[in-house]
Amino acid sequence: MPVVPKLKVPLQMATTGLATVEQDSPEEVAACVYAIVATERGSRLENTDYGCEALEFDQLPLTDGLDEVLTQIGKYEPRAQVRTAQDVEELVGTLTIEVDA
Repeated sequence: MPVVPKLKVPLQMATTGLATVEQDSPEEVAACVYAIVATERGSRLENTDYGCEALEFDQLPLTDGLDEVLTQIGKYEPRAQVRTAQDVEELVGTLTIEVDA
């Protein structure tokens, strides 16, 4: 079965065109997680539940937002195994999630 390349997310240019990643690689799974978190819920007409509420305008702590992010990752990217999420109360404008594929 031929390998079908997947576009790298966020989109990046390579020397031969758009950058790609191997399907089911850790890089592709991480790109899918990025897409979930970076997509505002309701913006995809074909699936208005996909994505997360815009977190950048919420007040810290983002505890409720973190729960939503973890739920959405579990729902839309079952290949990702979220290992750790830093305590958002200690962060200033950043959310770091480690993902194993």
